[in-house]
Amino acid sequence: MIFRATKGKSFIYVQDYDSDEDINRTIKRSVYIIMYWDGEHLKKKIEKLSDSFSGLRYKLPLMQDLQRDLP
Repeated sequence: MIFRATKGKSFIYVQDYDSDEDINRTIKRSVYIIMYWDGEHLKKKIEKLSDSFSGLRYKLPLMQDLQRDLP
């Protein structure tokens, strides 16, 4: 849905997440990382879709801020 909503201007990485607490549970958890070209229009579309699911959303720092913090 994200790919279609952004007309292919996004990249989505999905990884299943298993923790020690999840061993006896039947609930499956996943982590999604969505990368997209910076733009308010795409951001709002992705946020709207993300909010329709029962998950948490985290904002990552900008690449230039990460590069400045690296040795």
